[in-house]
Amino acid sequence: MKQIFGVCVSLILIALLVVSCSSKSGDTVLSEDLLSEGKPLTSPSGSFVVKIFELDGVDASSYMIKITSTDGVYVYEPEVVFRKRDVNLILWADDKTDTLWAYNSDLGTYIFVCVDGKWTETTYVENQNMIVPQKLKDLRPRIFK
Repeated sequence: MKQIFGVCVSLILIALLVVSCSSKSGDTVLSEDLLSEGKPLTSPSGSFVVKIFELDGVDASSYMIKITSTDGVYVYEPEVVFRKRDVNLILWADDKTDTLWAYNSDLGTYIFVCVDGKWTETTYVENQNMIVPQKLKDLRPRIFK
């Protein structure tokens, strides 16, 4: 009886290990279209690049984002500060518009849109009629339907 119990416990531990490892590899796949440190994202139109930059000397646990042209010229810098401890999902819209979505688990969702070279900022709460990127729907289905 002790042998059967030992085998069952071993199988359960192996199953938990497999599930744990598989979910970690899945996170890598999910992050391909998401902004991360050291991995800037080019807009679908090919006109802009968004990058993370650390807040020098202020707070190492936070960062901001900058949008530049593809040749590195500064274009726009939202005033939103993202804390690393929060869930931050920053990605370009699915269409060819220059629309950047920034979901933060504490602050909400910001949307940065460029029309005719002018950037504007809004929130998802104010514009729920906007088409949400499929990646956000997949990662946060209870929030984005």
